[in-house]
Amino acid sequence: MIRFFVGEGGVGLREKRQVRAWLQEVLSHSGVRKADLNYIFCGDEYLYQLNLEYLGHDTYTDIITFPGSSGDIAKEKTISGECYISTDRIADNASQLGVSYVEELHRVMAHGILHLLGFGDKSEEEASKMREEENAALLMRKFHVEQSVFMPVKGTPSSKKGGVSKVESGGGAKERASELFHVEQIMFIEDVVNVSADGG
Repeated sequence: MIRFFVGEGGVGLREKRQVRAWLQEVLSHSGVRKADLNYIFCGDEYLYQLNLEYLGHDTYTDIITFPGSSGDIAKEKTISGECYISTDRIADNASQLGVSYVEELHRVMAHGILHLLGFGDKSEEEASKMREEENAALLMRKFHVEQSVFMPVKGTPSSKKGGVSKVESGGGAKERASELFHVEQIMFIEDVVNVSADGG
């Protein structure tokens, strides 16, 4: 299953069916047959608080990933986890990079999957490989990005103690932020559809 949620300060996703099919293609290409993924779109301040509380990082970020399982993905061919994405940060980064909001959002959504698949981005070599994989994932889209319009977002702050758009991975957190989020912060579930690579 791939689910999309909207949380505090977040902006909803349109073209959900096309985006979900694309993400499933990315997973299938990586050998994953079954997935249990949640994408939670929230605002800068909410993701900043998660970053501070669960990872101890006093910075804004565009995405934090929380793996849902620690099994051998290559052996089990399954993946689970949650990707918290700041739509404020996506809008700001897109503007700074000179790309569309949708293009940047899709790149970050792919980035989250790659983290869950075990790709890192701490070293220059890892970051280069991650960017290659992101580009490959974006090429798998079978729909026109220009038609995947998202709601506009408000202006946002650009930094917190030197950080602008650092991607964080929450694999080492003692508690999963999702537990807090699901209890207190979900505004509504956008869509839930069971999707797996083998059609089940």
